[in-house]
Amino acid sequence: MTDADLSTPIECYDDLKTHLESSPVVIGSRAMAQSQVTKNWFRGMLGSFGNNLIQFILPGIQDTQCGFKLFEGQAARMIYERQQINGFGFDFEVLYIARKMGMPIIEHPVKWTHHSGSKVKPWHYLQTLSELGKVIWYDLRGAYKVKPERVGV
Repeated sequence: MTDADLSTPIECYDDLKTHLESSPVVIGSRAMAQSQVTKNWFRGMLGSFGNNLIQFILPGIQDTQCGFKLFEGQAARMIYERQQINGFGFDFEVLYIARKMGMPIIEHPVKWTHHSGSKVKPWHYLQTLSELGKVIWYDLRGAYKVKPERVGV
């Protein structure tokens, strides 16, 4: 999957695809040292703050919000049938579900460019952070449960 504005160019697909042999979930990361990122300072500041909070449920993943992600087919079905959130928080929700199911997640550096016509507005960051609480709530309610025989794609 990728952002509609192609902030990460489709050419990055081949680099990420090489990791699908060893992991059912491969995500692009703007936070890795090898990443090439051009971003708006304000969005970068808000994103860093949000990422620090997201680290409470997904420690070790540097960039959950990069829209460039690959999923092996069966893994995608298992994850997305449990997805509850339709806002920007779905990015960390699907990774949370994958991790809860015991799926390894590989993070790979990407090129990423901020587009001035982006539809992401400052209030979307607040909405996304409220969705972080929803992920915790949904998990407590059992929305992400998986039968033991289906774990470990």
